[in-house]
Amino acid sequence: MAHPTNGDVAVACDLSDVSEAQRRRHREVREILKAARREVRRGETAWTVVFDRDVPVPVIGEFVEFERRCCRFLAFDICGRPNGICLELGGPDGALELIAQLFDIVSAPIETAVT
Repeated sequence: MAHPTNGDVAVACDLSDVSEAQRRRHREVREILKAARREVRRGETAWTVVFDRDVPVPVIGEFVEFERRCCRFLAFDICGRPNGICLELGGPDGALELIAQLFDIVSAPIETAVT
């Protein structure tokens, strides 16, 4: 995943145009995605989160659409893999550390089912 420097876009998030209802829905989507994670990797230019194959792509798209509105510096790729669906999150220099701080789908431990 190659990420442009995003020109003069600041590495910052602005939630001023996001309604409370949108924020609530985004929390719900994050919980769905967090529960469906199977693998999280930090690469040189992006974080890669692999989800269960059962996660609907529109749910991942809803997450991306929300984040695009408030964090314009981020770059996203949604990709299909044999073992699931993945989301790559990256951006300009310094973005990977900020992503780890802001996104629990990257930073939270992955829960494994006990059988």
